[in-house]
Amino acid sequence: MTGSTPVRRTVGPFAGVGTWWRSRQLQKEIGAAVVAPAVSPAAVARYEVAACRVPSSTAEFTFSFSCTVRWRMVTSDGPRHPNPAGVAVNAVLHRAMAITAVAELTDGERVNAELAAELGTPKADPGGWVQGWAEDIGLSADAEDLTLVAQLQRLRRKRLAWAAEREWECDQRQYLTDSVLRDPGSAVAWWLARHPDEIEEAVRLVGPLARLVSAVHQTEIHPLYREFEPRHQLPGPRNQDGSGPSPITGGGTVGRSSSP
Repeated sequence: MTGSTPVRRTVGPFAGVGTWWRSRQLQKEIGAAVVAPAVSPAAVARYEVAACRVPSSTAEFTFSFSCTVRWRMVTSDGPRHPNPAGVAVNAVLHRAMAITAVAELTDGERVNAELAAELGTPKADPGGWVQGWAEDIGLSADAEDLTLVAQLQRLRRKRLAWAAEREWECDQRQYLTDSVLRDPGSAVAWWLARHPDEIEEAVRLVGPLARLVSAVHQTEIHPLYREFEPRHQLPGPRNQDGSGPSPITGGGTVGRSSSP
């Protein structure tokens, strides 16, 4: 063709060297082109959460929670969630509820400090889509709810005190029934241990203690202790003013004969 430069073709034993060299250079260029560029830190986004109800440890009573959720994508490549802001807010709210759900409504100041410490730490959501944290945290409760919860707390304390007193009373009754007043001998030994120098008084109380043991266990007095029973006198006639000997003691003293 007129005016065109004829193509020169290398011939001879070195004809394939040029082809190999160009192929080598092309492979290097392609390899350099597919190397992934360095990933730059993802931009931080924000979302305002206002007056969101979160649970407390008392059923049907909730905190009002607010904060600024900040989040960024975990990686800049690969598949992305269609709503990363929702994922970040949901993850932060679940972290907050894990703290408030075990806290008293009246303990808001301490809980607010705990939330600030926990939610201020960036953490990835369970799905690994975003990394989120919270700032400007606010926690409050309705005044009426605070009053009601305070009343419930007082009632719970009273109930605990009553339960402790009842348990102590039951333990005392069981101790007296099963140990002290198990039988007249145990009762006398218990009394004598508390009054080691009053031997004669202990002997005088054998009868009354035997009756007490009988009353506690709803049994008859053992014959061995009947001789310690006090001798009652028959009630005599009463005077016109109603005075006279007692129908129980016969005018004398229990366990002792009265002087004329």
